[in-house]
Amino acid sequence: MTWPAPKIGTGPDDDGIILAFDVYRHEDMSAYAPGIFFFWGVRSADTDGSAGDVQDITQQPWVDRNFVYYGSPAYIRAGDNVTDLMNPGRDEVQVQLTVWQYPWWGWVGRDGYPAPYFDNVTVKIFPYNGPGMSARELDLAQDNFPERGTIDYGDLGSHSVRFDMANSISLAVHLRNDPGDSIVVDISPVRAGADFDGDPELHYILDCNPVFDPYRSAGLPDQGSVTGWPAGSGTGKFAFDLPDTGFLFPGDVLHYYISATDAIGGVGGSDPQTSLMPADTTGFSTGFDGPMGYNSTFVLRALPSIRDDDFGGHEQPGILFINDFANRGGENEWYTALNNLGLLVGEDYDAYYVNGPSSGVGNGIGGRASHLMLQDYDEILYTSGDLGAFTITNGDYQNDPGDDIGTLTNWLDIGGKDIFLTGDNLATDLVQSGTTTLTFAEQYMGVSVTTPDVRSFIGNQMTPLVMVMPGNPVFVGTLETWIAYGGCRTINTFDGVEPMGVATRLAEFTNPSGQPGAYGFSAATLNQNGTSRIISMPVDLSFVHTDPTGGGRPVADRTRLLGDVLTFFGVVGDPLNVSPVLPGITFQTSNYPNPFNPSTTIKYSMPKAGHLKLCVYNVRGQLVKTLIDGVRPAGADQTIVWNGMDERGSSVASGVYFYEARALGDVIIGKTTLLK
Repeated sequence: MTWPAPKIGTGPDDDGIILAFDVYRHEDMSAYAPGIFFFWGVRSADTDGSAGDVQDITQQPWVDRNFVYYGSPAYIRAGDNVTDLMNPGRDEVQVQLTVWQYPWWGWVGRDGYPAPYFDNVTVKIFPYNGPGMSARELDLAQDNFPERGTIDYGDLGSHSVRFDMANSISLAVHLRNDPGDSIVVDISPVRAGADFDGDPELHYILDCNPVFDPYRSAGLPDQGSVTGWPAGSGTGKFAFDLPDTGFLFPGDVLHYYISATDAIGGVGGSDPQTSLMPADTTGFSTGFDGPMGYNSTFVLRALPSIRDDDFGGHEQPGILFINDFANRGGENEWYTALNNLGLLVGEDYDAYYVNGPSSGVGNGIGGRASHLMLQDYDEILYTSGDLGAFTITNGDYQNDPGDDIGTLTNWLDIGGKDIFLTGDNLATDLVQSGTTTLTFAEQYMGVSVTTPDVRSFIGNQMTPLVMVMPGNPVFVGTLETWIAYGGCRTINTFDGVEPMGVATRLAEFTNPSGQPGAYGFSAATLNQNGTSRIISMPVDLSFVHTDPTGGGRPVADRTRLLGDVLTFFGVVGDPLNVSPVLPGITFQTSNYPNPFNPSTTIKYSMPKAGHLKLCVYNVRGQLVKTLIDGVRPAGADQTIVWNGMDERGSSVASGVYFYEARALGDVIIGKTTLLK
């Protein structure tokens, strides 16, 4: 086809390029999996020589992110901004989707699935200024703890926290976890005749913990920038670093972004253009009040959040929240529940964010802290979302060099500790990943795994009703039921687990009629190991939805569930910390007209300010259009118009569509009909 005319600029080289495609993936990384992965590649050519030499696209190399993809089982919309991988002056682009099998990695291959499937491949052109930039989250800065390994309140100046990349740069045969000292970003000029107009820069702002101000010796201000440098000749990669000593200390929070400028002719040339990563820097200088005030990928938290205790000593939060699902979904649900319980980040709890958690690069909690560093935390909350691999790892250097199991078991063995573990396939991953992880599942969590997908054992329910067990010691308040939501838009697979030994089943999956007593699987389990207590769920907390038959409830079931767990652990939040709620307003949605043509107005009410995600789906559960994905103020009758277009700007067909609103720890689904 003829290259699309650019919307701005003087030629196609001014356009950004996005590759996107639908994929059904089903590679669960179990011991019997065949080891099938998929990846994509692109190549481009300047066939008319507008940027110099005439190129033949068949002679150009395929380029990608050096990444393979897996997951199970789910339909997803995958892809990437590939602007930085393009040749300047390109007027032809090719893409490839490839499936590879790696049986030599230890998978025996007796449990294969006819996947992946690819569909709806698109290449989009869009206006783009400046050099192309991209980065893998695992190559960016990881939350960290003091390098010294323990806390010594008598020597505060020795608690420097390193600025390191998430990824370990050591090979498995080296038998060590060695995080990269700097972060790495791919940056390339993509305009014909353009080159860098100066070096790329990392811009940062540091919210400093005043406890450590007397010990800051790095010589950098709390807001500034540092220059990057090429990370290898001709690779298009740039490295950035901040001081490892005397700069970051426990309780500090760092926000950063990357900027790069090019110009026609290079330094001092004409038409300079600048690009940023992330492109949206909202909250960079102001978003320190909450855990989602700025893009999570570009935040570094130095832990623990030590503060003065007003009695001449020091203290820290008693809770550590380990987000082993990153920003793949669920952040808003967890943080909203914590906020609704009156718990504040940096004061009541610390948050440890695992970059690229599906990659197994040694940056889980055991890759950055020992049990001695965590000994002043009394409770740990853990989420792995719907991940089925590289969750709580054993540090065997074959899969992940971080010894999460060692850190957590040694911490629990201190005694008097409590941990709440949630993840759809956490238990399955543990029982198949080695002896130490199996021991953790059976002896600490107190569960055995019957199946990695409980659906076919509970009447093929995708969103089963869960009911608490009578007389259980944890859910003793008004919470009696909740929904384990595994439906639209992707189908979750929940582990089928049963209690072992003295472990107690706290909740059960009901039958399709909502009646208890039909199955022996546990939807929540309590176990005690010594004087430490472990509560686990085979459904991640982010997928706990409110039972719609339960009548009006002041807070979401997810919040009530977490509140009951924390109350059992002896933690009670401060009601004064809860975000203010407007009286008389509840979270609700509606739309008009319905049916509609060509557009409909979706009305929503927010009892308090919070993150709202409002999406439209078709009857197959496929995403049609994201209308809102951001913080919205409190207030009634706020509106957004859907014009019947999809994400590609194309009109959708007549039919039934669903709009899903997620906010304040709850989900509302509405139905509307387009008639043409």
